[in-house]
Amino acid sequence: PVTAGPDANSMAPLSGGDALPAGTWIETKLGGRVALGLADGSRVRIGERSRLLIGAVHLNEDLKRVVELEVAAGDIETHAAPGGAGSSFEVRTRTGVAGVRGTEFRVLWGDEGMELETLGGLVALGPEGKDTVDVPRGMRSSISLDGVLAKPTLMLVEPAIVAPLKGEFDRGGVLSWKKVAGANNYVVEIARDADFTLAARSIQAWRANLPLPEDLPTGRWFWRVIAQDRQGHAGMPSRIYAFTVPG
Repeated sequence: PVTAGPDANSMAPLSGGDALPAGTWIETKLGGRVALGLADGSRVRIGERSRLLIGAVHLNEDLKRVVELEVAAGDIETHAAPGGAGSSFEVRTRTGVAGVRGTEFRVLWGDEGMELETLGGLVALGPEGKDTVDVPRGMRSSISLDGVLAKPTLMLVEPAIVAPLKGEFDRGGVLSWKKVAGANNYVVEIARDADFTLAARSIQAWRANLPLPEDLPTGRWFWRVIAQDRQGHAGMPSRIYAFTVPG
């Protein structure tokens, strides 16, 4: 359930391998996820129930990268390729702008405004046309609906995966990881690809383990774990590992 088009009245189903020009809206429904590969090597993962506009992907007059994305709903996770001095990579919402000075971050847009979570490098966040604050790896900040920029705070640390790390993993096995201080629960992501878009599942766990879903088909699967605090804020994602369910 992923569609794309130039406006709300011209949305059509999106397929793997489709080429999308600037000015394209992308929308995901419940259970829908999609990964975009940009021309500069950057990757953007769009979560379910999200809406994103590809505003610009081009080189400026100095042959420097210009990327502008706009999040109208939901969340995206971005891995920005190095652009060098003079390049620009920005993710916008109605209340603010996140400008990349590093590599990886999540942007979420909801009823309370814009939230930024930096997963790698450094991101500058601020209301449009106003002063920004640098948000380094492992910290989050936000901009409220009335434009108030929050002081950066620490995110929960990434869970350390215990098993499985690789190889075959039979049904009946238990996915396990080490507890994270301050975690209220965990989200286990399982998918056919490392972008967590193909046949992806997000399963909530209340302990530092989860029985492998009995209906998981045979073949290779990727997985990672993200801790959440009592407010529902996501922490740093764990490393990604893969296992194979034997036939």
